[in-house]
Amino acid sequence: MTKKTAITWFLILGAIELALGFAGGAEYIMRKVDALDADRAAAQDKVDAAKDAIAKQYISTDVELNRELYLCQANFLESTVIYERPPQLTLGFSGIRGLPVIPIGGQGDEAPHWLIPAKIKPMVLGDSRGAVYYYMSRDNRMDGPYLPEVARPQ
Repeated sequence: MTKKTAITWFLILGAIELALGFAGGAEYIMRKVDALDADRAAAQDKVDAAKDAIAKQYISTDVELNRELYLCQANFLESTVIYERPPQLTLGFSGIRGLPVIPIGGQGDEAPHWLIPAKIKPMVLGDSRGAVYYYMSRDNRMDGPYLPEVARPQ
């Protein structure tokens, strides 16, 4: 073998080894990159799952808030009108039997006394003096009468 042939073979084998080294190194790097991609994808899946859970929580909270807002707005579509019997003053003469008791003022049925621009449920403390309440819609239709409940102190 001549010196020129030996150098040629040496260069050819060096080029083959260099190509094999690059191929092996590229394979190693590609496996590492694939592993990193798989880890990144798994981490992204966890982040996406957390985002979905948070979005569902916000959506359910949003739906609940919208429902409460709708109910609150519905309470302002009607008004509450409270009717009370006017107070009456009665005069009587003590010691004289047979004389009638004379009521002064406050005679008659209940009269509208309070208008509250929201649908509420009134409660009374003590005697209600014959109070009743109605719900009045925007087109002035009345729904009622209802008797107020007696509030119990806690």
